[in-house]
Amino acid sequence: MNDSKGPKIMSSHSFNSIKNEEPKKAEVIDEQSLQTTQKRGQPKINISRLPPAFANKKPQKKQIEPLAQKKEQKQQVQQNLQNIEAIQEYKQVSQMLSPLKALIINQTLARTQLAIQESISTISLVHERPKENT
Repeated sequence: MNDSKGPKIMSSHSFNSIKNEEPKKAEVIDEQSLQTTQKRGQPKINISRLPPAFANKKPQKKQIEPLAQKKEQKQQVQQNLQNIEAIQEYKQVSQMLSPLKALIINQTLARTQLAIQESISTISLVHERPKENT
Protein backbone atom coordinates (compact mmCIF):
# COMPACT_ATOMS: atom_id res chain seq x y z
CA MET A 1 0.00 0.00 0.00
CA ASN A 2 2.71 2.41 0.81
CA ASP A 3 4.41 1.68 -2.48
CA SER A 4 1.55 2.81 -4.66
CA LYS A 5 0.34 5.87 -2.80
CA GLY A 6 3.47 7.98 -2.15
CA PRO A 7 6.93 8.19 -0.72
CA LYS A 8 7.97 5.92 2.04
CA ILE A 9 8.29 7.32 5.52
CA MET A 10 11.69 6.55 6.95
CA SER A 11 12.12 5.39 10.43
CA SER A 12 13.77 7.87 12.75
CA HIS A 13 16.76 5.57 13.22
CA SER A 14 17.62 5.38 9.51
CA PHE A 15 17.09 9.15 9.10
CA ASN A 16 19.54 9.90 11.93
CA SER A 17 22.16 7.58 10.49
CA ILE A 18 21.95 9.31 7.08
CA LYS A 19 22.11 12.69 8.76
CA ASN A 20 25.27 11.68 10.66
CA GLU A 21 26.98 10.37 7.51
CA GLU A 22 26.52 13.61 5.54
CA PRO A 23 28.86 15.78 7.69
CA LYS A 24 31.53 13.07 7.53
CA LYS A 25 31.37 13.12 3.73
CA ALA A 26 31.57 16.93 3.72
CA GLU A 27 34.65 16.86 5.97
CA VAL A 28 36.36 14.36 3.66
CA ILE A 29 35.54 16.51 0.62
CA ASP A 30 36.88 19.65 2.35
CA GLU A 31 40.13 17.91 3.25
CA GLN A 32 40.54 16.62 -0.30
CA SER A 33 39.87 20.02 -1.83
CA LEU A 34 42.40 21.63 0.54
CA GLN A 35 45.02 19.08 -0.44
CA THR A 36 44.42 19.57 -4.14
CA THR A 37 44.51 23.37 -3.91
CA GLN A 38 47.77 23.20 -2.01
CA LYS A 39 49.26 20.99 -4.71
CA ARG A 40 47.96 23.14 -7.55
CA GLY A 41 49.40 26.45 -6.43
CA GLN A 42 48.08 29.71 -7.79
CA PRO A 43 45.33 29.52 -10.38
CA LYS A 44 46.31 30.50 -13.89
CA ILE A 45 44.36 33.39 -15.36
CA ASN A 46 43.42 33.32 -19.01
CA ILE A 47 44.06 36.84 -20.29
CA SER A 48 41.44 36.55 -23.01
CA ARG A 49 38.74 36.08 -20.37
CA LEU A 50 39.68 39.22 -18.45
CA PRO A 51 37.71 42.43 -18.95
CA PRO A 52 39.11 44.80 -21.60
CA ALA A 53 40.44 47.22 -18.98
CA PHE A 54 42.88 44.56 -17.78
CA ALA A 55 43.80 43.34 -21.26
CA ASN A 56 44.86 46.81 -22.45
CA LYS A 57 47.52 47.26 -19.79
CA LYS A 58 51.11 46.78 -20.90
CA PRO A 59 53.20 45.33 -18.07
CA GLN A 60 56.52 45.66 -19.94
CA LYS A 61 56.30 49.44 -19.99
CA LYS A 62 55.57 49.53 -16.28
CA GLN A 63 58.59 47.37 -15.58
CA ILE A 64 60.90 49.65 -17.58
CA GLU A 65 59.61 52.95 -16.12
CA PRO A 66 60.40 52.14 -12.47
CA LEU A 67 63.92 51.06 -13.46
CA ALA A 68 64.48 54.36 -15.25
CA GLN A 69 63.04 56.26 -12.30
CA LYS A 70 65.29 54.39 -9.90
CA LYS A 71 68.32 55.22 -12.06
CA GLU A 72 67.33 58.91 -12.15
CA GLN A 73 66.73 58.90 -8.39
CA LYS A 74 70.13 57.29 -7.82
CA GLN A 75 71.81 59.94 -9.97
CA GLN A 76 69.94 62.69 -8.13
CA VAL A 77 71.01 61.26 -4.76
CA GLN A 78 74.64 61.12 -5.92
CA GLN A 79 74.44 64.72 -7.16
CA ASN A 80 72.93 65.81 -3.83
CA LEU A 81 75.72 64.06 -1.93
CA GLN A 82 78.35 65.77 -4.08
CA ASN A 83 76.68 69.13 -3.46
CA ILE A 84 76.62 68.51 0.29
CA GLU A 85 80.30 67.56 0.25
CA ALA A 86 81.14 70.70 -1.72
CA ILE A 87 79.21 72.87 0.75
CA GLN A 88 80.98 71.27 3.70
CA GLU A 89 84.36 71.74 2.02
CA TYR A 90 83.55 75.40 1.31
CA LYS A 91 82.57 75.96 4.96
CA GLN A 92 85.80 74.37 6.18
CA VAL A 93 87.93 76.45 3.82
CA SER A 94 86.08 79.65 4.71
CA GLN A 95 86.56 78.93 8.42
CA MET A 96 90.25 78.36 7.83
CA LEU A 97 90.51 81.54 5.75
CA SER A 98 88.56 83.76 8.15
CA PRO A 99 91.58 84.45 10.40
CA LEU A 100 93.75 84.92 7.31
CA LYS A 101 91.22 87.36 5.85
CA ALA A 102 91.14 89.28 9.12
CA LEU A 103 94.96 89.44 9.17
CA ILE A 104 95.10 90.65 5.57
CA ILE A 105 92.45 93.29 6.27
CA ASN A 106 94.30 94.47 9.38
CA GLN A 107 97.61 94.68 7.50
CA THR A 108 95.94 96.55 4.66
CA LEU A 109 94.36 98.98 7.10
CA ALA A 110 97.70 99.46 8.87
CA ARG A 111 99.47 100.15 5.56
CA THR A 112 96.69 102.53 4.54
CA GLN A 113 97.00 104.37 7.84
CA LEU A 114 100.77 104.60 7.40
CA ALA A 115 100.32 105.87 3.86
CA ILE A 116 97.82 108.46 5.06
CA GLN A 117 100.16 109.59 7.83
CA GLU A 118 103.06 109.85 5.39
CA SER A 119 100.96 111.84 2.95
CA ILE A 120 99.84 114.15 5.76
CA SER A 121 103.42 114.70 6.87
CA THR A 122 104.48 115.30 3.26
CA ILE A 123 101.69 117.82 2.80
CA SER A 124 102.63 119.58 6.01
CA LEU A 125 106.28 119.69 4.93
CA VAL A 126 105.32 121.16 1.57
CA HIS A 127 103.29 123.86 3.26
CA GLU A 128 106.07 124.63 5.71
CA ARG A 129 108.88 125.01 3.11
CA PRO A 130 107.49 127.99 1.26
CA LYS A 131 107.18 129.85 4.55
CA GLU A 132 110.85 129.30 5.27
CA ASN A 133 111.92 130.51 1.82
CA THR A 134 110.08 133.77 2.08
